Amino acid sequence: MLLDIGLVTRQIGAMSSMRLSRAARAGIEASLPRRVAKAFGAQLQRIRRDRGWKQDAFAAAMGVSRTTASNIERGAQRIFLDQVYRAAAIFGVPIDALLPPAHLFAADVVVHAAADDPLSRTEARTLAKTVEEVLREIESAPPQRQHLMKE
Repeated sequence: MLLDIGLVTRQIGAMSSMRLSRAARAGIEASLPRRVAKAFGAQLQRIRRDRGWKQDAFAAAMGVSRTTASNIERGAQRIFLDQVYRAAAIFGVPIDALLPPAHLFAADVVVHAAADDPLSRTEARTLAKTVEEVLREIESAPPQRQHLMKE
């Protein structure tokens, strides 16, 4: 069975264009960390206020500027894991009291592998050339070897 290299190249190109571009996918995925950061910040702010802490006193206890503490509470700045532990210790709450419930975001979590990345046009051309070379090698091989190479 011979493959139509032009058809293979067109199909690869079509598959690549059907998938989201890397930039579009990055934009979708970036929204999840922002939403988690905002939910975390709102929870942190609620606990801080419930405990009667002023934002500047909390910032000093955390070892950050008041602006940084404000940005964390607004979800405008990500917080490091050691800061989550420190905030929990400052307020005397378990860490999970600061974290937004996982069920709010679980449906949005997507794990990607390198194989999920769409082929660029250059990669599709390189793949098509490789396929062409392999097919030429199969076609130029003696008949008894062709059978083995096609399997």
